[in-house]
Amino acid sequence: MAIWKKFHKDGTPEYLARNYWWAYVWPFGIWFWDHEPLVNMILFGNYKKLVKKTLERFKRIMPKKTLQITAVYGSITPDLAKQLKQDNADSEYHLIDITQGQLDSAARKLRAQPETAEQANNLIRMNAENLSFEDNSFDASLIFFLLHELPPESRKNVLAEAVRVTEPGGHLIITEYGERTKTHFFHTFWPSRKILGFFEPYVPGFIEENLDSVLEECAERSGKKIVNTHKELVFKGFYRNYEYRVENR
Repeated sequence: MAIWKKFHKDGTPEYLARNYWWAYVWPFGIWFWDHEPLVNMILFGNYKKLVKKTLERFKRIMPKKTLQITAVYGSITPDLAKQLKQDNADSEYHLIDITQGQLDSAARKLRAQPETAEQANNLIRMNAENLSFEDNSFDASLIFFLLHELPPESRKNVLAEAVRVTEPGGHLIITEYGERTKTHFFHTFWPSRKILGFFEPYVPGFIEENLDSVLEECAERSGKKIVNTHKELVFKGFYRNYEYRVENR
């Protein structure tokens, strides 16, 4: 039996078990990869910069109730939860993920600092493609390096759900790989594209998409529309930090 099939259980999607069991489901993998120097290396030294730019967007909007869609390696989870509390003592921070192992890891990081220990109670195991929250439950949602790990249809489902649970006037912040360019070395150098596609099989398709167009299509499902209010490129466009405002159609 293929190794990945051992991890395709307890609600873990097949695409996740098949392609990422070694990174996001296997307990040893969760422990191994959740070291910031490794995360920074994978992102070619840009992890802290991407986290900083993401936190800057939340500092600007100062939401009252935030949803982070899926756990993330590194410090962004405790950093975001801490900043939200510092900006507004009454703010709520919620985190969902499809795997219990990722939630357990995030809970440990939140409990490690007094300011965010209580927020560890707001972690829920949930599929981002089918959130159980009611419409307009949050005034800010964050998707940090998740979309490129999803098959196209799953990606659309996640985006549609993110818009659905974000109230009109609220914000959706997305930090991700940037669209493919004709100038960036990693986009034009054939071996680099092949290596990235081997470890991240959905990246090649994702960077060919126009995120604004896809997100607008997804917003229609809940009778909403999105307005891009901030676009910032990092590492010459290999990564991006976007902010959208959700509005009624």
